[in-house]
Parts: sequence; structure tokens; C-alpha cells
Amino acid sequence: MVMVDDLNEYLCEVPEALQPRFREIAVVVDRFCNQHLDSGYRDVCRRLLTCFCQPATGIERGKPASWAAGIVYEAGQLNFLTDPSSKPYIKSDEIAKGCGVSAATMHNKGTAIRETLDLRRYDLEFCIPNRLQDHPLSWIMELPDGIIVDIQHLPEEAKQQLSVAGKIPDPAEPPPVRDWRERIFKPSAATGSGTFYTLKIVLKYSEPEIWRRVQVPDCLLDELHEVIQVAMGWENYHLHEFVVGKDRYLPAPPDDRPFFWDDDGALLTDEALLSDVIPPRKPRQRKPFEFTYVYDFGDSWEHAILVEKIEELENGSMFPVCLEGERACPPEDCGGIWGLDRLLHALQHPKEPENEDLLDWAYGYKPEEFSPKEANATFKRWSLTP
Repeated sequence: MVMVDDLNEYLCEVPEALQPRFREIAVVVDRFCNQHLDSGYRDVCRRLLTCFCQPATGIERGKPASWAAGIVYEAGQLNFLTDPSSKPYIKSDEIAKGCGVSAATMHNKGTAIRETLDLRRYDLEFCIPNRLQDHPLSWIMELPDGIIVDIQHLPEEAKQQLSVAGKIPDPAEPPPVRDWRERIFKPSAATGSGTFYTLKIVLKYSEPEIWRRVQVPDCLLDELHEVIQVAMGWENYHLHEFVVGKDRYLPAPPDDRPFFWDDDGALLTDEALLSDVIPPRKPRQRKPFEFTYVYDFGDSWEHAILVEKIEELENGSMFPVCLEGERACPPEDCGGIWGLDRLLHALQHPKEPENEDLLDWAYGYKPEEFSPKEANATFKRWSLTP
């Protein structure tokens, strides 16, 4: 059970609009830490969650359990939780299982958290309190003459002289640590100039056609993946890839699992900009340049990405914009295009007995409904920077 009073220290650092989201994720984080870890890990997880639960991170998308798993995993990576010699110790797969998500989802969310907050293994701000005294970097200091030393290993006489002069902290006291609040993510400016792309995203083989039209600044394919997820209405539960000509682009595997999937010579989505893969538009070119985005290798949702415009704008929106679109995104895990067709048939024939279970599973799905407002409300909370 999450104690609300204990969360107030963290909630006051979270924008009001995101506080309900913070609470949803904190419930899962606290439950896991209470069952498998300790209060020290719980507090470090809350710090990470507070720093990341900010506009422009995308935390409002996806299941709370997915982000909770990523938070716990990154807290563990910072404190060597998955090292068998560590106490407490837990395997990374057990973190995912304990939060109720797949290992792939946990690693993907963890990567987003780590890269956004620029986390490093020895970050003191997120060190478990009972390990801080023995942390290898806790007592590394720069002396007045510019020399870097571990003050615990200085001669006693030098320690006393520097301590009296106020040049170093007293080694008998807890080591000085920068306030973790300084790591709270702050989004970049919302407008800028440069190259902007108008893209039409079409879910291949959908009938009637499901599509979106978006405008994005030049960005990484990794970021375009997030744009597609939001514009289409996917939940970012599964793996994905881009196919541009003969080249395949995949997200980087987790640091601790370099062979997480067989990349078969694929390039990385976090190293390629749109401007790297989309050729300049020719003056008389009629047919738009097209490439493919595949989401969920099981259901295999293929999307055609059509490059309709390439413009140089002086004052364009640095966040994406969904201009228009038609029809709702299919439900996750409905079985691909074949499963969607079966679901649409069931919706048209609700009284057929064989459709009862499927309609119960897809309760509330309205295939005709789509409005860009929800996507744009999300986009305005985050920005893309090449």
C-alpha cells in the first residue's frame, strides 16, 4: 500500500497534470520494492520516477507497470542489484515478471529513462543510502591546488587541517551528494527552424484504410517510432523496425544483453536521422518517397510511411503535430490484419454466438472513431531535437 504522506516530497516536484500518472506508477514500484527489495531501493526508485515524470518524456504513454519495471531496473543497474554478490540481489527477468511485463518492455523503458536522465553506474544521487558511505566515488574530491584525491586515504594530519579550514567534509559524517532534484528532466524549447517533414502513415492492408498525417521536425528514427505510436494509438508494448530500401533499422539492444535479438546486420534507430534516410525531393518527382515501419513482430503491423512534403521552416513547431487521420488504431494483440478483419466482422454481426468472446475482449473498441486532439495533447508535452 502506498503511503500518500511519504509521496508528498516527490509529488511537489511533479507537474500537477502528471501527478495522477506518478501515483499509478508509484503504486507498482512501491509494491515491488516492499515485496522484493527494501525502503532504500524504494526511495531511489521514487527519485528516478520524479525526475522522469516530467513533460516531454512520454511517460504518459503505455502501461504504468511498464514504466515501473523500467524504473526498478534502472535503479538496480545503478546499484548493481543484478550482481549475485550484491545484497539484495535479483535477476533482471524477475524484475519484469514481478511487475507483470515482458523483459523486452522493461529494457525498452529502462533505456528511455537512462538516456533521458543521462544515468551512469556510479551516480551518487541515486545510490542506495546504506551504500553511500562505501561508494567508490563518495570521497573523491578536488583539493584547492587542483589535485583529485580520495580524502579517506589522506594522512590524518592533512585531513584535520583541510577539515578545520572548511576545504573538505568530515569523513565521519555522511559524504556530500548533489541534490537529486537537479537531475529532474527539463524539456527543450518548443519552436525552432530547420527541416520539417509531412508524413502520411498508412496501416497496410487495412480496409477501410487506417491512416494518419503528421508533421515532424528532422529527428532520429528512434523518435519517429514514438511519434507513430502516439499518432496511430499503439501502446508501445512490442519490438519494431524500420525498413528503408534494403536497410533495416532496429533499436539498440540493452547494454547488459547485447545479443538480445539477432540484428542480422541492421542499423540502429538511435543513430539515423530522417534526413539521413530520406533523399531530397526532386523538382518533378510525383510519387512520394516511401519506407516501412513494422510494429509487433508477432502480429506484424506494417505501416507505409509516405514523405509528402519536405520544407525549410523558420518558425516550425519543435514538437510533432498530427494534422488529420481516419479510423481507430486496432487493439493491441488482436492478431494482425487477419485478426482485425475478424473483429470488424464480429462488430457487424454481434448476435452471432461465435463472436461473443471476441466482443467481450474488445469491449469499447470503436473502429470509426479518431481525433487528432489526443495525440496533439501528448505531443505538446514533449519536443524532438535532432
